[in-house]
Amino acid sequence: MADRQTVLIAGGNGNVGGGAAMALAGRGAEVVLLGRKSSALEARAARIRADLAGRGSGDPAIQTLEVDLSDQGATRRAAGVAAPGAWRGNG
Repeated sequence: MADRQTVLIAGGNGNVGGGAAMALAGRGAEVVLLGRKSSALEARAARIRADLAGRGSGDPAIQTLEVDLSDQGATRRAAGVAAPGAWRGNG
């Protein structure tokens, strides 16, 4: 990715979210893993960092953010924390 993009991935500790995070971080995106369990998110982030380091991809930009995505207000606040200025939703 020419310009570093910030990508928020819901369910980042699952197989699909984790795979997407791996692919995007490997291409240079700043990845923010979102989910309910910070310990699971941190474990996934560590696995991604280790795997990409083993491939010589450098130090990927991966963050984690614990959030209950069933709460719309919490989701909006999380988006504001993870990607300030990026929220363009209604309300």
